[in-house]
Amino acid sequence: MRRMKCHEISLKIKAWVECRGFALIGSGRGALLDAIEEHGSISAAAKSLGLSYATAWHRLDSMNKAMGAPLVEPRSGGKGGGGTNLTERGRAVIKAFGFMQERIEEFRMETEKGIKAIIADRNDQHE
Repeated sequence: MRRMKCHEISLKIKAWVECRGFALIGSGRGALLDAIEEHGSISAAAKSLGLSYATAWHRLDSMNKAMGAPLVEPRSGGKGGGGTNLTERGRAVIKAFGFMQERIEEFRMETEKGIKAIIADRNDQHE
């Protein structure tokens, strides 16, 4: 049997947070909240991410329901028009998710390094 050498190993991890069985936040929903913070509106945030307004609104609605409190709030119009702001809870959620992602990335890099070392050692033994 011919053995295949693997020289380009990468470890992938996908994580999200659930609340009462509903997806609260993952990379896509986190990006949506970040984009709302950046652009100040759901419409502009959705456009920047290549989402329809309806998709963005559905994701926000499900996050709000899962949390039991809104993560975004409307901003009244004025000279620049209305928009959407993150609530304090919304900012806390993206901060916590960012912290979680940093810890996961540290784990991923360290684990990937170990896996590569093990595989490199096995490849060297079979040459």
